[in-house]
Amino acid sequence: MACLLSERVCEGCPMAEVEFVPDEHGGVTVMRDGHPQSHVDVDDPEHLVFEYVQHMAAVLDAVVAVHPMLALQLRHTDDGWSQVAGSPDSRAEVRAVHADISTRSTEFEALIRAEHAAALGKLDPVAGRVIAAVLVSGNDGARVILAIHHLSVDAVSWPVVVEDIITAW
Repeated sequence: MACLLSERVCEGCPMAEVEFVPDEHGGVTVMRDGHPQSHVDVDDPEHLVFEYVQHMAAVLDAVVAVHPMLALQLRHTDDGWSQVAGSPDSRAEVRAVHADISTRSTEFEALIRAEHAAALGKLDPVAGRVIAAVLVSGNDGARVILAIHHLSVDAVSWPVVVEDIITAW
């Protein structure tokens, strides 16, 4: 038997019907407006993490596709450096890290800082890597770290990019 949850998320937002449909193997398929969004195997939480990482990568790829500066690549020429926006080889690096700790602990805060530094370290505009994301989860929640090279986004563009990510999610 499926359970149904319908709720208005924000003023002026359309209502979405979310259904949790159990399968014969003990997993649950999450349906939104009749379309499968993800599958959760309750006996394998790593599968859920994989689903979120895969979904986050698809969302970021969609946002990169409409924001050419998020697909920036620097190239060295005889005349110096040039920027090429919209490089078809640019993709966001997305990964997940889980720690068996509370998200309210100082250890989790240290993990967030370390993963943020690691995400920044992965950025390489010469290689076309200007965006990285990390899903950091603990026992009672998760946080998303989003790192974008400063050549690709400025203070004015950040809110637009974040809004587009939220919309695409």
